[in-house]
Amino acid sequence: MKYLVSVTFRPIEGKRDALAAMIAPMLEQTRNTDGCLSAHLCFDTEKYEMVILHLWTSEAAFEDYLEMRAQRGDLHSVNDLLADEQFLTTFNVA
Repeated sequence: MKYLVSVTFRPIEGKRDALAAMIAPMLEQTRNTDGCLSAHLCFDTEKYEMVILHLWTSEAAFEDYLEMRAQRGDLHSVNDLLADEQFLTTFNVA
């Protein structure tokens, strides 16, 4: 079953462009990761929020991806530019 992941976050005021620039190459790597069907960065300018939408072949594929990102320290780099904690929502896709 496919697995949809939504990660919502708010950058520190004035850091949105820097955060988007940091995330862009990560998203390209994500798209080339085994099990990733798509990955997109979305902006809500009214709420000053960003959302990353991932579609994976399975929950296990996403968990493997998260482990890889955690081991590389990518998640800590992104967190340094966030005003709040990330909010993760997941869905099984029928």
